[in-house]
Amino acid sequence: MDSSFDFNQPETDASPSCKLDEPPLQVMLEDLRCMESNISQIWDYSFEHEKSQWTKDKLGSFLDPLHELWSLDDPQLCLSLQIYLSLSARSSEATYDVIRSNIKECYPESTMLLFDQVQTQLKAITGILPLHFDMCVNTCLAYTGTFATLTECPFCGEHQFEQHLDIDSRTPHRQFVTLPIGPQLQALW
Repeated sequence: MDSSFDFNQPETDASPSCKLDEPPLQVMLEDLRCMESNISQIWDYSFEHEKSQWTKDKLGSFLDPLHELWSLDDPQLCLSLQIYLSLSARSSEATYDVIRSNIKECYPESTMLLFDQVQTQLKAITGILPLHFDMCVNTCLAYTGTFATLTECPFCGEHQFEQHLDIDSRTPHRQFVTLPIGPQLQALW
C-alpha cells in the first residue's frame, strides 16, 4: 500500500508565512493605535472629502445612483466617447483636441464634444467621479484618514505644501487621483 504521508516523519508547517530564517514581525503599540484609529474612521466615515470636492448634485448622484440603462443614441456623443476612451490611457488632452479639430475640418457639421464636455458626459453616464488627495512628495503616504491633519510627512519629514519664503502656500507638493470603487462596479452591471 503506497501512502503519500509518512507517520514516522515529524509534522511541518507548510504555510509560506512560517519561515524560520525571517525575523519575527514586531508590532509596536503606536502601530496598533494607528490601526484602531483607521478602523474607527471607517466606521464613522462621513463623506466630508467628497463633499468638499463635489457639488451637491454630484454627491447626490454618488450616494443615490441612477438605476436605468443609458442609451447612446446620439452618434456624435458616441464618437466623442469612443475617441476619448481609446486615447485616455495613452494620450493627452491635446491629442484629443487635434483629432476633434481634424474631424471638424473634414466634417464641418460635426458636433463632436470638446474634451471637457466629453469628460462631463462620461461622469454623468457612469456616475464615476474622481477624488483628489494630497500626498507626500516622496509618496510615503496620502494626507487622508489618520494622516489628514498632518502637514509634514512622519516618515521622511517633507512638508505637505510647497514652501515659499514670503507666503503661506496651500499648494500641495503632490496629489493623486482615485476613483471610488462602488460606482465602477455598478457601471459594469
